Amino acid sequence: MTEVGISELLLIMVVALIVVGPERLPGLARKAGYWVGRLRHYVAGVRSEIEEQLQADELRQMMQRQEQEMAELRDLLHKSRGEVEGSLEEVNDYLVRAAESGDSTPKEGTPDTDNRGDEAEQATATREALPQGFEPAPAETPEPVKQPVGNEQKTRH
Repeated sequence: MTEVGISELLLIMVVALIVVGPERLPGLARKAGYWVGRLRHYVAGVRSEIEEQLQADELRQMMQRQEQEMAELRDLLHKSRGEVEGSLEEVNDYLVRAAESGDSTPKEGTPDTDNRGDEAEQATATREALPQGFEPAPAETPEPVKQPVGNEQKTRH
């Protein structure tokens, strides 16, 4: 709202006194105060409704973003599930074929031998990355715990 300074307020009061007269001025001032109060109350209500709508819009937008993220996660979960199920089917098929053929050694191109090749490559790369002349310390083996040989019974003397 516009702010009214002291000089403007005095000017308004003098004009109202001249136009309305001293008898009706107090009643008119009361009515003007009443309507200004109602106007302020109405403006405050409209302002709060606008703020509520803005907050509701922000919440809707946040909900939409959350729903989109959930949909993306759901798709990722379904994709991962499909990959895991496919891998399990491959392993199951391999085990069924191995059981039918009676051969317990893995053949070239099976998942078991493919992983062994990767592990060997990683071990070679690790050895090459070590400085020359570096020898890893031998691993210490813990000594076995000595168990009593027989049942030793205490005798009373």
